[in-house]
Amino acid sequence: MKRNNKNKTNRQDHIVCFCMQVKQSAIEEAIKDGAHNLGQIYDACGAGVGPCKGSCKPYMQNMINSYIEDGVFPEDPRPKKR
Repeated sequence: MKRNNKNKTNRQDHIVCFCMQVKQSAIEEAIKDGAHNLGQIYDACGAGVGPCKGSCKPYMQNMINSYIEDGVFPEDPRPKKR
């Protein structure tokens, strides 16, 4: 039986934390496994503590909030500024 999962699509696996090269899928898995704050995400996959001092943290927080509130992740966690 095929499961319908909104988060398993043919979308790109974006890099969220450029300093540590952590991809969206790794952060999503950490959140699904119970990492519901930034410290827990760092512990799970190393994101958020690179030389930039955490410029990805707002994006990861948005991913946490989206998953907790709606059960889905943003399509692109680091949308381009217009």
